[in-house]
Amino acid sequence: MSTEDLMLARLLVVDDDEELLTTMAGLLTDLGHGCRASATAEGALALLEEAPADVMLVDIRMPGIDGFGLLRQARERWPELDVVMMTAYDMEFSYVDVIAAGAADFLVKPFRSDELQAKIQRILRERQLRAELLARSLHDSLTGLYNRRCLDQRLEEEVGRAGRQRHHLAVIILDIDRFKDYNDRYGHLDGDVVLTALGKILTASIRRNVDSAYRFGGDEFAMLVVEADATQALRAAERVRRAFADLSPGGCTVSLGIACLNGSEDTQDLLRRADMALLQAKREGGNRVTSLAVG
Repeated sequence: MSTEDLMLARLLVVDDDEELLTTMAGLLTDLGHGCRASATAEGALALLEEAPADVMLVDIRMPGIDGFGLLRQARERWPELDVVMMTAYDMEFSYVDVIAAGAADFLVKPFRSDELQAKIQRILRERQLRAELLARSLHDSLTGLYNRRCLDQRLEEEVGRAGRQRHHLAVIILDIDRFKDYNDRYGHLDGDVVLTALGKILTASIRRNVDSAYRFGGDEFAMLVVEADATQALRAAERVRRAFADLSPGGCTVSLGIACLNGSEDTQDLLRRADMALLQAKREGGNRVTSLAVG
């Protein structure tokens, strides 16, 4: 396998054998990985506090906190970290023991460089697969927006954070007016084009890495506008309404309902108020934004 074919990672090697530590760090660096090294578990934990790692290679036998102790502490604090345990005592610890303790793999010293390389590459491929599966489970396949499952998770987090930090939070729920008529007239494939276009409008209308947009399903969408009061949420909603009105596919428009977080309510109450505001907007003729205060 050439260096160009390797998946690269942030690695941390932990071993009280200074000579082996230097050799492994040099080999992994030559392969293109970012590699840090520590001769103690305490030093490794300090390095992880400074910056995360993807894979940590740990000697089982170390003074002070041993490899299993480091594995336990690291996995508790950084659950996404993959750990490979290393030992020269192959008769004392079995592969089953190490995997049961939470490690991703096991190396018996002395090991060959190609064996080390192969195990790291397997772990990195599995990490990539997990990340892809997670992304698929949290995104809507048609629009690329986050899905309802992700909205529930993110809303729970943001409501908690808003309560702790005493900042504003707004939820906007919207759907397309007369979308069923559009589908009946032009067909569902054209309807999908409209849904995708609205998804792009939502993405363009929010602050990147601050706000977020979601597709509930069908033609219903949502936005979380973080640290935004009623006026700011109204501006965001109006940007979406105007952009979609300019597009005007088959005469369709969007209606939007806004609810701003009240400190005493939970996530479902907040969503319910936004949904009630949306219903009011549609009853009033659609193509409008309605905000609903706490009753």
